[in-house]
Amino acid sequence: MKNNLKPLGYIDLINESVHTPDDIDIGDIHAVNTDFIIVKRGSVNVHYYYIPVGKVEGWDGNVLWLKITEDEVKIKYERNVEPDPYRYYIKDCHYYTASYYHVLLLCRITMKIVFNFKIIKLEFILMRKY
Repeated sequence: MKNNLKPLGYIDLINESVHTPDDIDIGDIHAVNTDFIIVKRGSVNVHYYYIPVGKVEGWDGNVLWLKITEDEVKIKYERNVEPDPYRYYIKDCHYYTASYYHVLLLCRITMKIVFNFKIIKLEFILMRKY
């Protein structure tokens, strides 16, 4: 087992890219609280997606991966309002005072297997919220 990722808090992921399982970039993390990540997409025609942290698959060191599709994100989690700085942590806006931020325990497991005389590299990223 190879673990080269350190535990991160959600606030450490502000401005990081968010992708769906089929590798569609849906925007960057704009704000967080203990229950949601808010993804901002666009700069002129802005969309905000309020995604429950339970819909997060994991972090691979570059991208935050979701368990849900782009269509599901748009249908279930899109809102046309900016996050309230008193309810969400927003970078450079220090009104949010939650005493507890979830920590992501991330673990990358790399395995090599032989299948039909070919070496296949598999990587799994496990996430647990504390």
